[in-house]
Amino acid sequence: MQPPATFSAEDLSHLNRASDLAEELTGDFFQLGGFGPRRYLYDVATALQLTEEEVATDAFAQLCRYVAAPPRPGDRDRPGRYYRICLQDDNILAAVGKARGRFDLNTLLCYIMTHELIHIVRFERFLHPFLTDPRARLTEEQRVHGLTFDILSGLEDPAMRSLLGYYRTHRIPRCL
Repeated sequence: MQPPATFSAEDLSHLNRASDLAEELTGDFFQLGGFGPRRYLYDVATALQLTEEEVATDAFAQLCRYVAAPPRPGDRDRPGRYYRICLQDDNILAAVGKARGRFDLNTLLCYIMTHELIHIVRFERFLHPFLTDPRARLTEEQRVHGLTFDILSGLEDPAMRSLLGYYRTHRIPRCL
């Protein structure tokens, strides 16, 4: 059995660009000053950095929430929790392979990062609880998918339009 695929150095550069764009677009949509450490603490982990409980075999990403380290003197405004966007490299790379040129890795990563950042904003603004029952979670996933679509549909990018069309007409991945 072959080990799961992991992101290459080139893939990680796509991730950095996609993350920057996702922060900008999500920040503009929610009229945020930014995603700095005083507002929303989060980091991104790829397959080689994930712990066992951060692996999700049926998703592109899993959002985990942790208690932040106590603030240092003069840093009282920092949030008491942080989020970790746990990317599932193998699932993402497989989806890009199955896309057959309709969209690329950068496009899918931009979608995933925008989606997860929307979740973070909604949790931190108490628009939806982090812990909830399965029915409410599914409703929230659909709501966040719709917001992601709204944000990204404004891009003049044929690959993004193709990805949005594909996921608009196909089953939405459970934890995208």
